[in-house]
Amino acid sequence: MAAPLLELATQQRDTAITAEADARQALANARTALTQAAADRDEVIAELAVLDRELAAIRAALATVETPADGEPLLDQLGEKTVAHRARQAELLESERTVAAAASAESRAAAGLRIARDLLKLAESTLKTTGDEDARRTACRDSLTVEPLSTLRSDAFNALNTVPENEPFTIARARIESDIPAALITRARQRRAAAGRHSSSASASVAAAQDLSDARLSHQFRHAESALRNYVTQGRAGFDRASALLARVANPAVSPITAEQAGRINDGTVVTAGTAAAAAEKTRDDARAELETKQSALDQAILAAKSADIDADPNADADVQTLTAETDAALSALDAAESAYTAGMRTDLDVWEASVPDETWRLLDEFEEAAALLNELADTDPSSLTANLDAAELAHADGMRAEDKTAKTQRFLKEEIAAREASAAFERNAAGRRRFQATRGDS
Repeated sequence: MAAPLLELATQQRDTAITAEADARQALANARTALTQAAADRDEVIAELAVLDRELAAIRAALATVETPADGEPLLDQLGEKTVAHRARQAELLESERTVAAAASAESRAAAGLRIARDLLKLAESTLKTTGDEDARRTACRDSLTVEPLSTLRSDAFNALNTVPENEPFTIARARIESDIPAALITRARQRRAAAGRHSSSASASVAAAQDLSDARLSHQFRHAESALRNYVTQGRAGFDRASALLARVANPAVSPITAEQAGRINDGTVVTAGTAAAAAEKTRDDARAELETKQSALDQAILAAKSADIDADPNADADVQTLTAETDAALSALDAAESAYTAGMRTDLDVWEASVPDETWRLLDEFEEAAALLNELADTDPSSLTANLDAAELAHADGMRAEDKTAKTQRFLKEEIAAREASAAFERNAAGRRRFQATRGDS
């Protein structure tokens, strides 16, 4: 079975081919109808010309009659020809209406053929692009079943969990936990995670805005496609980088801690003051994170309110009002936490952190990066990536099919409006003639 987007693109191309052929035939038919309508009109005009000459001849003859008896036959002929002439005038109006309608139809058919050709060209280009993209997605799917990707998830899991005690991850973790006190490691990890949330929050903010747009299904499909492509193109490289980082951290020859440095890091006075300061800093950072969460939710609520009614005041929205109050409360809590985290505490923590050499901090950062890479790979089920992509592609194709139907409906309505406007324009111009002929009883 063809992939949904490729199937849709093929259907659109085939439909465009049929539409272009129908448009060519419609133009040929319209031109034939216009030619016939013009010929019928010209025939009525010719008949009127004959009647005009006959009426002129009868009137000329009447001007020369000598007796009433001689005029009676001519008057009868004049009456008959007058009735015929008026009937032909009524026919001429109708034939002119037919010509005008046929000319309008011919013009619309010509425009329709140009549109059909443009749509066919676009459909052929889209099919080519869609086919190329589908081939790349198929290649990504197929690569998941062969090495090195087929074993990537289990390799990452084994690197993290099912390993002997002399494996890099275990040794690296033990070294880090030996060089840096647990409280400092915990705080460092918390701050590192908070820093990472800025990037993820920014991406989530983009996704939230995209979910409100008309192109929501397209964005979701592209996200699912990127997730699979990134796993295929970067997964093994990520695993290799994690392995290299762990080997470096596990190597005791790389930036070892001296006895003097260890003594300073673990000095009782420094540790006691630093531990208390770390707790206050965490309270401050938690309050800051809560404010950022509330502000993000408020921003999204405002966006949703404006999306629902661009002209309305978002501050009148109930969700916006609630989240505004919660954001204000979070700001007050942060102010209190900032005050509680005194300058002295900041100094105490800085002193403790400064006792750890930069290279040791770098080793911790590298270990955390390696662990994050391995955990992400171990937690990623490749089959879920393909399933998510399949579902997103199907939804995107269905959405595009609905949009295509809407566009087709709008083109039909536009053409129908144009036809009715042309007819109305003719009737406005012919209104006087039509009323006079109706008054005179010509038809």
